[in-house]
Amino acid sequence: MGYPALRLEMLADYESGCEVLGSGGGGGPTPVMVALAGLLRDRELPLLAELPPDARVCAAGAMGGPSVFAERLPAGDEFAIAKRLLLRLGLPAPTVLMPVETAGLNGPYAAYLARVEGLPLFDADLMGRALPTLQQASPAVAAELGPVVLVAASGEALLADTRSADSAERILRAAVPECGGWGLFVTRPFAADELAGAVVPGTVSRAISLGQALRLLPPWARGPEIARAVDGRLLGSGAIAEVRRHPRRGAFGGGNMYLTDTAGGGVVRLEYQNEYLLAAVDGRVAVTCPDLLIVVDPRLRRLIPPEDLRPRLEVAVVALEGPRWWKETPERLARVSPRAFGLDQDPIPWEAAA
Repeated sequence: MGYPALRLEMLADYESGCEVLGSGGGGGPTPVMVALAGLLRDRELPLLAELPPDARVCAAGAMGGPSVFAERLPAGDEFAIAKRLLLRLGLPAPTVLMPVETAGLNGPYAAYLARVEGLPLFDADLMGRALPTLQQASPAVAAELGPVVLVAASGEALLADTRSADSAERILRAAVPECGGWGLFVTRPFAADELAGAVVPGTVSRAISLGQALRLLPPWARGPEIARAVDGRLLGSGAIAEVRRHPRRGAFGGGNMYLTDTAGGGVVRLEYQNEYLLAAVDGRVAVTCPDLLIVVDPRLRRLIPPEDLRPRLEVAVVALEGPRWWKETPERLARVSPRAFGLDQDPIPWEAAA
């Protein structure tokens, strides 16, 4: 279902749902959620399921280290700085904001920016889940991404006047350390017709609904009930047996997690980098990105990111269907399948997943 507005009483659900769509990545949303709550005490944030024909839409989100974001919070004027640079190119002023990804901290961060700017939030994004690079933003496939801007919390800004997602990723990623470890990423203002069929729709509403489903679970609920609540599939529940970390694997490091399912005795293996990317059960690959994998502490109802995995922690591993937008053409799927992350594995269709 869609929601017409984001209100204060919905924020806990939104936070939890953004963690689910993060598939283990995207960073913790709590720091920016506190700031957003302060802005929504006296006014709700309109959500647009459809864009007006004359809309001009910027996508925005944090680029860099989520842990640094929590220590070096936004000053509040980053988007205004980005907008000034885009206007200097003769581009129109944005009338709508949208998240780059409605996942981790970037879901609430886009809502925070929209509320600060007095703009509505488009109920859609460019990824549908947490993904690590600009080449995995939908306009990199379906439209032209740039020009783009990166703004540091200290006010410095970099304008990359390029239409290529590859070059934008390379230029901005190199600048992130000079921004203090993270920066606000903002796209050019897209016309409404450019985004038709070029975004993942309904992601803000999906996050709210997922968070609500988890909140309404009874206290005794464990892995099977959690999986049913989010329309997912339980791959296994039990104590983590082993965690192996591989800091040199891929561009962002990575690792593996193993547990033995207490009910059926099967061994569940997770492969991760920034996000959980692949799950195998008894050696057979069962679920792959872009479908979602979450690791949940069923007692505390807390989602566990890869960096918090540890042996003997009791968890449930649940798979959810990922954004269908990426699966509609082979070109799209190639951008987000396991091989895009350096894993030697073809994607497994959700319908065939265990």
